[in-house]
Amino acid sequence: MMDLVEKGFYTTLGAWLLFHEKADEIMKEMVAKGKEAPEGSRRMIDEMSKRVDEEKEEIKQVFAEGVSSALRDTGVATNEQLEELAGRLDEIESRLAVVEAKEISIEKKSKR
Repeated sequence: MMDLVEKGFYTTLGAWLLFHEKADEIMKEMVAKGKEAPEGSRRMIDEMSKRVDEEKEEIKQVFAEGVSSALRDTGVATNEQLEELAGRLDEIESRLAVVEAKEISIEKKSKR
């Protein structure tokens, strides 16, 4: 369990560092573009907002992949695997109910 927490921490740290580097790049570009005329300011803000949204989505994806990988490494079942097992269990319970019903029927016949 500690291994999972450690991996989660390092994954989060990596995502944060990635975000920090990208934010620095954006800030440097903004400073360089600061010499633009005021008309270009709105366009620059819109562009920065779009890039921040894109980076945020990339970080979410990196984090999700890291968590998924850590869970796989620890042997935690996925939702798909759990749903498959639940379906198999339902099938087994149905079969068991049929067998039990037959046994009860046989016992009743043998008592007569």
